[in-house]
Amino acid sequence: MKFKAYWIHVNGEILPVETIHIAKVIKFPDKFGYTRNQIERVYQEFNEPMGHEGKARAKIMADIILHHNWIRLRYRPKSDKWIVEVNILTEQVKNQIVAFLQQPDVCGCNIFSDIIFKELCCGNKLTE
Repeated sequence: MKFKAYWIHVNGEILPVETIHIAKVIKFPDKFGYTRNQIERVYQEFNEPMGHEGKARAKIMADIILHHNWIRLRYRPKSDKWIVEVNILTEQVKNQIVAFLQQPDVCGCNIFSDIIFKELCCGNKLTE
């Protein structure tokens, strides 16, 4: 498998995540509707170091999903499932994710893996 995590924009842009999702956001804040200063302020608000996977990260990533049209994907090999966090699971979003996962040259995934969709609009929290 090439990558185990991705950011996918509803317009189809795919950003592989090499380490953790928040690291990609910090590296390319403008892609996610942020500036470096805005990200730093959120981390300061929670008194956390930049890049820490705590409350600041959760706030930033939830905002990216809820208000900036990004989808967060992660593969969990132990349970052989993909976890997909979206704002609202529309048919368009579902079809986009399924099409993405059916491209083994892109994600290298098993077509029999489970896909768990989580809608953040409904009050679901980000998962680890």
